[in-house]
Amino acid sequence: MIPFWIFISIICLIYLFLIFSILIGWFRIKEFRGTDKQPVLFLSVVIPVRNEEANIHNLLNDLVSQEYPKEKFEVLIVDDHSDDDTYKLIKNFKSVHQIRILQLPDEKSGKRAALIEGITEAKSDLVLITDGDCRLKKSWISDMAGYYSSRSSKLIFGAVLHPASKKIGDMIQNLEFLSLVTSSAGLAGVNRPILCNAANMGFERKLYLQFANHVQTLTVSGDDVFFLHWVKQRYPDEIHFLKSRSSFVETSYSKSATDFFNQRVRWTSKSRYYRDPSLIITAIVVFVTSFLLMVLLVGAIFSKLLLQGFMIVFMVKCVANFIFLYTTTSFYKTRYLLRIFIPVELLYFFYITITGIGGNLFAFTWKGRKSKPVLL
Repeated sequence: MIPFWIFISIICLIYLFLIFSILIGWFRIKEFRGTDKQPVLFLSVVIPVRNEEANIHNLLNDLVSQEYPKEKFEVLIVDDHSDDDTYKLIKNFKSVHQIRILQLPDEKSGKRAALIEGITEAKSDLVLITDGDCRLKKSWISDMAGYYSSRSSKLIFGAVLHPASKKIGDMIQNLEFLSLVTSSAGLAGVNRPILCNAANMGFERKLYLQFANHVQTLTVSGDDVFFLHWVKQRYPDEIHFLKSRSSFVETSYSKSATDFFNQRVRWTSKSRYYRDPSLIITAIVVFVTSFLLMVLLVGAIFSKLLLQGFMIVFMVKCVANFIFLYTTTSFYKTRYLLRIFIPVELLYFFYITITGIGGNLFAFTWKGRKSKPVLL
């Protein structure tokens, strides 16, 4: 019995250390507020798209509505062989003169190829990237450019959130996604960046091309996390999270449970290629804690001791997570999401266990293309 409680105590302490390290990092990051005195840089916005006919018009309107001077940025949209009307909608857009449209050659495909194509064609030293299903705040470009000008930065990443919704399914997705985004921000705040999202990133063009020319990845989606790790090895102090209420990017919800599962499995499938120690340790702590909770809950059917262990670990995890999420939802004015905090916590450890295993075993579909992780 004593070894059991020692093990439970160690797991709880490690998890608490992780969460409060993230919380400390979050508080270390100062909120960015742009000013009219910021230098105005010329920059490029590169957007890889595939089958985004339902979303692309909103994104185009957001781009031409940016507060940043129109003559100081270019937009390059790279179509990755869409088999819907995405390309046609872009071409016929009323302000198409502000946008360059590129099509990937037949011999190339995938988000990585589309990014490289667009970034190669970009005319500026600073490149911003987002996705075709995103919505942009009017100050997105100006805040990213202003932050880049205000401090030495090789890579900047910002928050990617879901739009406000009171539907239960949407709220679950929103709270889960917010926790992932803000946890990544918090770790960046203690100089341990591990994750970012290509829907809201900015970096030096020459740096990305250097990465693309020297690093080959085996995944079907973007290079955002691999690029982050590559930059981290060379410029550990020049990766920053843009903490701002006015320049986060909104992305659409998964339309079904199958889409949601496919997306998470796709994300998890990249984990086999990660070599960053901070990310590996963080992933192990989260997975082991979640797996332990699932085992203890199942074992509680047969053992009072295992039920007690489950209650202790679950309560410790809930308290730590609630403190952190209360802080971050307050910042982004989404505190209403905490109404479903307990149900999400009860589901979360099953979800982490299933996707953690599934990402290495299951096939998934992305943008109409079926992929299966390559077993090493």
